[in-house]
Parts: sequence; C-alpha cells; structure tokens
Amino acid sequence: MLQGASTSYRATIKSTCTAAPAVKYVSVPKGTAHAQADGVRQLLHDGTEDGLVARAHFVGVPWTCLDADLDVPCYSPSSHYPALFGCAWHKAADGTEHSKVGQKLAEIEAERIPNTSDGELVGYAVYLDCSPPVPNDHSSALTLTLTVTHRGQPILFQGADAERTFVIGLIPPPSVPPPSPPYIAPPPSPPPPVGYTASSWSQTFTASGWGSVNAVRFQSVTGSGGTYRFDWPLANVGACGGWRALHSGCGNVNGQNGCTAVCTAMGMSFSSLNTNCGSGYPSGVSPYASTCAYKGGSGNPGSWTCSYGSGALGCGNPMNFCSCSGSLPSGMLVD
Repeated sequence: MLQGASTSYRATIKSTCTAAPAVKYVSVPKGTAHAQADGVRQLLHDGTEDGLVARAHFVGVPWTCLDADLDVPCYSPSSHYPALFGCAWHKAADGTEHSKVGQKLAEIEAERIPNTSDGELVGYAVYLDCSPPVPNDHSSALTLTLTVTHRGQPILFQGADAERTFVIGLIPPPSVPPPSPPYIAPPPSPPPPVGYTASSWSQTFTASGWGSVNAVRFQSVTGSGGTYRFDWPLANVGACGGWRALHSGCGNVNGQNGCTAVCTAMGMSFSSLNTNCGSGYPSGVSPYASTCAYKGGSGNPGSWTCSYGSGALGCGNPMNFCSCSGSLPSGMLVD
C-alpha cells in the first residue's frame, strides 16, 4: 500500500519466468507442397522458391521488443525494427560453415492467440518462415538442415535434427495414363454344352456298376474345377434290386463306402461327404426311391444292407451330399 497525503494506491508486482530462446519445432504451413517418405519430410517446388516454406516455432521469444536490447531475440510488429533473425540451410551430412548453401534474413511473425472463453488476447505465437534454396539442377533432390539464427548466432533447436531436416525436390509431373490397349474382339461364345442336369432326381445317369452301383440320380449337382458336390444321391444298387436312398452314418465308414461307390461308378474319385446327422431325405424323393440302404463293405462289389431305417423319408443319418473329384460323366451338367 502506497500512501500519499490524501490518496492511497495499491500496487501488485508479478514476476514472470521466461524460457531461454529456442526453436521448439518446425512445421510445414498450408500452401507448401510437401510429402513424407521413410520418415523424412520433403518440400516440393516447381523450379522456384515461391511458396516453399518451413516454419520455425519459437519458445522463450517474447512478443514485444519494448525495453529489449538488440541482442535479445524478440518480436516487434514495427516495420522499422531491424531484421535480426536469419534462416541458414546446411547440407544435412555436413553442418559446418563451408557446407552452407543458403542464408538470408527473414521477418519474424506472430499469430494472435485469443482466450477460448471470452476472446480476449492471451498472447502471440511467434514463428519464422524460412524458404530453402532450390537446387540448381531442378531435377535433383537436395537434403538440407535448417538452423535459425539471431544476429548471426544459432538459436537452440529443442528437437532432433531429423525434425528440421528436409529433402528439397521437384514436384513430380502428373502421371500420364498408359495408352489403351488395342481393341481385341472377344472370341465367339462356345456352343452350349450338351447334356442334362440332375433336375431333382428326375434325370437318370448310367454308372459302371462298380460297387454294384448301376445308375445314379441326384437332387442337384454343383461345383467346378474338378470337384463336384452331388446332393441327396440315389443309387440303383444291383445287389438290392433297385433304387435306394443312402445312409451316411454321420460320415462314418458305411457312408464313406457308399459315397466311394457312387463316385467310382461315375469314373470319379471320393472326396468327402456330410458328417452331420439327421433323419430322412426330402419329401420330393418319394417317386424315385422308397427304401434306404448302406454299403457295409468296401471294395467292389462289397456288401450292402438293402433296407435301413423307416424308408427313404425316415432314413437315419442320411447322405445329404457326396463330393467327388474328377471329370463329370458325359452328358451330366451342373445345375
């Protein structure tokens, strides 16, 4: 409290600790063509320095030069204040003075920072825009490291050297699309295949008789490339005297024997069959088979149990599908 004859004054003294002047980081402002490869930033030019900028952001550089000596790095908005900051670019592999490829003074700038709650001024972010030199051979690339100076003396950079190192290169030309290949008319479509689909057991396909299987029917045939699936197979079993639905046994040896007989009798090889259990063929099979059977013995002809379960519609653990590998028999088409 300061007291005069008739007036009292209250004074508040605030102390502020300021960090030593340094470059905190270097960014690439909007409008500068840039890229990044293998962790190294690239500044891209069109043969000139126009718009080619790396921006050094300061810490510890006050945003006023009032009462500051010229040796103190600071920001002044006055155009009469001398330009004391500089941008020095060195070849990255050699930071010595003789490797310097460009140095020039630059005007320090500051960006107003408002308070987000009331918009009042908080301070200014002080930065320096530095334009690197463009290689004489515009087609070549030049790797340069930036050093910011004040009155010719380098200012500390707080980050790693890689964060202020750039490859200066030419903006790549726009890619030219390859020429369109000459038009080649497609070959004529092959004639439609001659044959029949399974058509829900309505089509009969003659078999060789291997394993006592003389003919086969299927609900549908699907597949390609040498592996085909035959859904809900029926077999005309010579040992049983007629058509039979087939028992799969949830994929056990009886089911494998029956599927192998079906595949081999068509000139193909056993691939796989369903391993799930269940009961009964679909109701549409009734006009084509009424009894269920299984092949208990392997080989040719092997033994057959010609009646199993409660007919085709009650066949226990039926053969949902039998898959074979090889070529389809002549005249058989996939559905």
